[in-house]
Amino acid sequence: MNARIRAAIDIGTNSVKLTVMRLGGRRPKSLYEEVDLSRPGEGVRRTGRLDPAAARRGVRAVRRYVRIARRRGDPSPIIVATQWLRTARDRGRFLAALGTPCRILTEREEARLSYLGARTMLGVDAPMVDLGGGSAEFMVGRSGRLARSATLPLGAVYLTEKFLRHDPPLPGELAAVDRYVVSKLGGFRPARAKRVVGIGGSVAALAYSLGRVRRFDPEKFNGARVSYAALAALERRLASVPTRIRVRRYRFEPGRADVIVAGARVLLRFMEWARARTLIVCTYGVRHGAVLDSRRPR
Repeated sequence: MNARIRAAIDIGTNSVKLTVMRLGGRRPKSLYEEVDLSRPGEGVRRTGRLDPAAARRGVRAVRRYVRIARRRGDPSPIIVATQWLRTARDRGRFLAALGTPCRILTEREEARLSYLGARTMLGVDAPMVDLGGGSAEFMVGRSGRLARSATLPLGAVYLTEKFLRHDPPLPGELAAVDRYVVSKLGGFRPARAKRVVGIGGSVAALAYSLGRVRRFDPEKFNGARVSYAALAALERRLASVPTRIRVRRYRFEPGRADVIVAGARVLLRFMEWARARTLIVCTYGVRHGAVLDSRRPR
């Protein structure tokens, strides 16, 4: 098969993400990655409707990424949207403003593409969580195929908006997050494992904060290992300081620093659920799965 360029744009609650990949040959290769923390789904979980300013930010990010994808060799990039747009009652306005086709993924499709991207590019089959802004997908595979999954309302933005009213959060607020996460995970049959896979920008950002490198490189962080003890210690430090300190001292981007505590607590409760001691970082997910899925005959 001749090499060809394919791009995909993933419109999530907290971010819009672009990947450009080269297909063909022995292994797909990522050529370009970019994330825009424009939070297009801000408030949707709470109100069921789009926030006009947030939606405009998302539309601008998608349009810019379409131009980049075309310059890099894909005239028709794949565009997908996830949980936040599934639940927005007025999503038609957003889709019309995009001016280009966008596929709203079902929960099962989102989990399948996330698993496909992570399993192919990471090469590890373990219980996985794709931690987004509005929801989290929990996935268990068997022999390289997705066996079961659950999409739960455990996104970092949603949990922050729902429970964490103070900056830094109060102990009672953090306890409420934990109770909620544990109650939701309780309905998903545990898969015991020594290691689990974490997918998404919050996972990679936590690993970057723990590292000693100056620049974040998705290729280098893919497959990084984080111990439960190290993640728990970092979460305690993050929860004890306000957002501005998380940005300055711990190297989180402003669009992620305010929701990172909720995200870290989801990961910790997931590791406890699986009785895992190690979190493997995966920097590939839904958008990569969408590209890989496009190779398959229909």
